[in-house]
Amino acid sequence: MDDISPQIFIDAVSGYQKTAAVKAAIALDLFTAIENENGELSRITSRVQASERGVRMLCDYLTVHGFLHRGDRLASGTGGREGTCCGGRCRRAPSHE
Repeated sequence: MDDISPQIFIDAVSGYQKTAAVKAAIALDLFTAIENENGELSRITSRVQASERGVRMLCDYLTVHGFLHRGDRLASGTGGREGTCCGGRCRRAPSHE
């Protein structure tokens, strides 16, 4: 029993949260907004018609889980597209192709 990791259980329990975050980002067309609005939070929130606080929290969650990366400048991301967000600067996570 010593070799059983609690990580499997934690991943199973929290999996729905990751799914909900990605589903929300897709429903809001957040990734397109990040790209088209050059990472300006106020413009992103206007485009997706959501609160600044909510968009920032969603971007932070997506960053923690590897869907976005914080950075100081634009960098290539998924599908070769570029974008920033999160008030600071975020970019899409690199493709794992």
